Amino acid sequence: MRKRSQLTSTSPKDFEASIFLEKLGPQKTTLKIYYLVNQAGWSPVYNFYAKQSEKTVKVELNAHIQQLSGENWDGVKIILSNATPALSAVAPGLSPFRLSLSSSPTNQYNDLPHDLKSATQGISKKMNEAYNRQLTAQSLQETEESSWAMNDAANQFQNLEILAKGIDDLSYLTKEVTSKSIPIVNFQLKNTVSLPSRREQQMLRVEKYELPTEFYHVATPLLTPYVFREGEIENSSTEVLLEGPVNVYMNEQFVRKGEIPNVAKGQIFLMGFGINSQMRTKRELVDKKEKILGGNKEINFGIRITLENYNKEKIPLRILDRIPVEDEKENIRVTLDLKGNSLSRDELYERYQKPKGILRWDVELLGESSGAKSKLIEYSYKMEFDKNFTIIFPTSQKVEEMKSEFLELEKSRYKR
Repeated sequence: MRKRSQLTSTSPKDFEASIFLEKLGPQKTTLKIYYLVNQAGWSPVYNFYAKQSEKTVKVELNAHIQQLSGENWDGVKIILSNATPALSAVAPGLSPFRLSLSSSPTNQYNDLPHDLKSATQGISKKMNEAYNRQLTAQSLQETEESSWAMNDAANQFQNLEILAKGIDDLSYLTKEVTSKSIPIVNFQLKNTVSLPSRREQQMLRVEKYELPTEFYHVATPLLTPYVFREGEIENSSTEVLLEGPVNVYMNEQFVRKGEIPNVAKGQIFLMGFGINSQMRTKRELVDKKEKILGGNKEINFGIRITLENYNKEKIPLRILDRIPVEDEKENIRVTLDLKGNSLSRDELYERYQKPKGILRWDVELLGESSGAKSKLIEYSYKMEFDKNFTIIFPTSQKVEEMKSEFLELEKSRYKR
C-alpha cells in the first residue's frame, strides 16, 4: 500500500482545455497557453558568507522548490516569482472626512494618555484586518466593503488626532499596517533545469550577490559581558531581498541560523555574525549618593564601563547603556554628565534612541588592551524629585508599554 501510494502520488495527470481561437489573417501564428497548478511553489533560503578583514558579504540565494504538479519537468526554463494570483491589484479608495460641531461638546478621549494609545492599538488592528481583506477581495463588492472598513478605521484615527490635547498626547498615536504585501520580484534562472514531481523539496541555486557591508562590534554590558559582531548590509543588488531563513558563516565557520525581512533595493539592514570571544565588557555602579536640597531629594549615580580587547588589531565598537527617562517631567528631572565621553552622532540613533534614554558611544578599541590597558567609559546622572515622593517599580501596564516601545526601536534598528 505504501508503494502504491508513492506511485499514484507522482503519476502524471491528464487535463483537457477548450480553446476558442479567432485568426484574422493567413500568417503563421504562435499560441502560448498559461495555466496555474496548485501544488508547485518555492521559498527563498539564503547563505551569508563574511570575513572580518573584508568590507563585503557574499550572499547566495537558493530556492526550496515544491513540485507536486503530477508531471515531471524535464529541461525547462524556470522563472521564480513571489506574485500571488489570489491577491487583489486594486488600490483602496479614500473617502471624504467630515466633521460636525455640537453646542455641548464631549471628549471621550479626555482621560490618561495611555487611553489614547489603547484606542490607537484597537484602530490599528481594525486597519490591518480590513487591509488584508482588501488584498484578497475577489469581487467589486468585497473590494468596496474592505476599502470602506479601512476608511472607517482611518476616520477613527483622525478623530483621535483632533481630540488629542497637544503634541505630547500625539506621541501615543502610532498606527502601523502590518501586511505581507511586498513588491513583486521575478528571478529568471540562467540554465534549464529538470524537476521531477515528488513530495521532497528540491534545492536550486538562484543568484549570487556581493553586498557592501560596514562591520562593527556592539556591546551591551548591562545585559551581557560578551561582544557581538554585526554588519550593516546595503542591498545593492537589482532585486528586492525576500523574507526568508539565513545560514550565517564568518571566516569560513558556521555561526548561526537566522532570518531576514523583506529588504528593498538600496535599503540597509542588520545581520548578526556571532560573538567575538576575544573581547569582554563590564558595567559597574561605582558611586551613589543621596541628599535633601530644600524640598527636593537628589540621587547621584556614578557608572563605569570597562572594555577589553584581546585581539591584536583595533576593533570598531559600539557601546550601549541607558539612563532612566522622565515619564512625568513635572515631577522628576534626570540630568546626565558624560564626563567628556561624547555620545554617537549617528543620525538614526539621535532620532530614535537618544530621546528615550539610550546611551551609545562609538569607539576604536585598540588591540591587546586588557587589564591596566583596558579602556574605561565613565559617566554619572542624577535624579531630582519632591522629597515626599517615592520611586516605585513599573506597573504591569507600564511594562507592556515599555515592551511595545522596545519592539518599535528594534524594528528601526534592524532595517533602516
